[in-house]
Amino acid sequence: MVPVKSRLVQAGAAAWIAGTAQFFAASLIVQSAWRTPYSWAANAISDLGAVHCQDTGTANPPDRYVCSPLHAVANPSFIALGILLASGALLTGPAWGKGAVSRAARGLLTAAGGGMILAGLMPEDVNLNLHVLGAFLIMGVGNTGFVLAALARRTTPVGRLRALTLPLSLIALLATWLMFSHHTPVLGYGGMERAALYPLLCWTVITGIYLLRTTTRPPGAPVSRPVRQGHQHPRRRDPEIPSPHARCEYPGSGRRAGPGRRTGLYAGSE
Repeated sequence: MVPVKSRLVQAGAAAWIAGTAQFFAASLIVQSAWRTPYSWAANAISDLGAVHCQDTGTANPPDRYVCSPLHAVANPSFIALGILLASGALLTGPAWGKGAVSRAARGLLTAAGGGMILAGLMPEDVNLNLHVLGAFLIMGVGNTGFVLAALARRTTPVGRLRALTLPLSLIALLATWLMFSHHTPVLGYGGMERAALYPLLCWTVITGIYLLRTTTRPPGAPVSRPVRQGHQHPRRRDPEIPSPHARCEYPGSGRRAGPGRRTGLYAGSE
């Protein structure tokens, strides 16, 4: 039977995978419904959830025309991602180990999930201030927790992924700073926003798969090894049956019979 803690970790890992998968699927569907071209470089992710067709003006640079016919699909997807991201951070606790750094990382990632929920509930053209607050919780607070995740103890399942976590988290944190400071060279505003968010989402999928693989078998369970063909384990000999090479003594003869010596009626014919 799989321990309760392992089941919780598996549930959290599955939540991470499902949250990211549904988010990317919904984003592709929503952007494909745009009548005006949707650009990953010029358009923000939040544009997918805008409920009105209008020019964004200068409130959310750069200037662009936004009209998302399937915003009713995008915003619930944002909310679902937030719920599943926070749930994964809470449920995978046993895989993080103990310590202030691990607890802080999980707490910040949970706050990032709350920020995604807020962004879905308050689209950019409904309440920009709350929407920006949600974006800051997602990328500013969440990526700080992402960096702390790279500092988890190496003996823990999450800590074993440090070689992956550290570079991704640093890229995401740098992109977050560039985006909020309106320094978006080469990638554009939309591209920089994705560079700030997508590393975390990709990490949740990779980590989720890793945790599912490492918690499927209960700790301490024996690993069965296949026996090679043609190889048989040596049979145990019954202690009551003497070995053919054993030396035995015959009563009254004072002689011992060894391997190759005849016994019985033919003993004297040698």
